[in-house]
Order: sequence, then C-alpha cells, then structure tokens
Amino acid sequence: MTATRRPPKELPLTFQIHNFKDNDDITVIASRGMFSVLEYAKDLSVNAQSAQQAYFEAQMNVRRRQVLIELGGGTATVQAGAMQWMAGQVALTSGVKGAGDLIGKMFRGAVIGESAVKPQYAGTGVVVLEPTTKHVLLVDLSQWGGGIVVEDGMFLASEGGIE
Repeated sequence: MTATRRPPKELPLTFQIHNFKDNDDITVIASRGMFSVLEYAKDLSVNAQSAQQAYFEAQMNVRRRQVLIELGGGTATVQAGAMQWMAGQVALTSGVKGAGDLIGKMFRGAVIGESAVKPQYAGTGVVVLEPTTKHVLLVDLSQWGGGIVVEDGMFLASEGGIE
C-alpha cells in the first residue's frame, strides 16, 4: 500500500501585523524576493545596563537592523538561533532528509566548522530574525556565478533550496 502526499493548499493570510513595517521608526532599506532588511532609527529597547552602549552607538550612527522573511508558500533556511518571532501558518522543520543526510551534514559541519542542521521555515506567514548592528547584504546568486561560499557566522538566511 502506498500513500501519496497532497500538496499544501495556499492559505490566505489570517493575521495582520500593526506598528511593525508601518512604524515611523522603521525603514525598509533593502528587499529581494521574500527577504527585507528593516532598519530602526533609534533603539527603543534600552535598559539601565545597555544605556551607555546605546548612547555611543547612536553617536556613531550605528543602527539596529532586522531581517523580515515573508513566506508566501515558500521555504526559507535560517541560521540556527537567529529566529526572533514568527506569525502565520509557518511550519518548522530541521531540513534533514534522513539518517544518511544527517550524518553527511554532521561530517561536513565538523570538517568546515559550521552548524550541522539549519532550521527551515515553510508556509504562509512571516519570520523575523534577531536584531543586529551588523550590515546585512541581500545577494542574488545568479550574479555570483550561481553560488558563493559564506562563513557560518556570516550566514543569516536563504531560500529553502539553497545549500
């Protein structure tokens, strides 16, 4: 007996996010495909312990940035630990296709020093990554001969089919 898997239905967005992209403190500074880079004009999450660092960052024009992934039925691979929050009908998978794939990823990860498993998010919704003060580059692989090699600490996210 064999079972066939039905393709997932396109589900309408069942949520609205207010005061995020439409906030006067946030600017979309770059977009490519499902990815957008948001930049905050000022850091409103300052507490007594981080006030001095926030003051000097503001004086040096260092701004917080965040990557927004808008899944419209697609898949995105994200650096482990980089996701801050998500909304909508988004499913999380490990991206591992079986025991052989896991062993291969673990071996490759040990040799080149990267994490073996990167989570994949699929569905219809949004995934927002942790804020950073680093620069975020959105790269089109076709402009780089079909691929580039990125150090594990520099990788944030990619479309699901990218290795």
